[in-house]
Amino acid sequence: MNTIKIVFTLASIVILISIVVLILLILDYAQVTTLHVIGICAVSSTLGITGIILVRRERKKINLV
Repeated sequence: MNTIKIVFTLASIVILISIVVLILLILDYAQVTTLHVIGICAVSSTLGITGIILVRRERKKINLV
């Protein structure tokens, strides 16, 4: 179950960062370039795929026990 907690922690960190960036964009405080947006999307996608893989492995371990 530790793996699932780690995945949720990483996902919540990415969500918080995304929310902060969106708020800054709405308030026009952030000067985010296209490269930064692509980077944020890449990190979010990588964490999402990693999370799916880790949760599936953890479920298989739980089912085997």
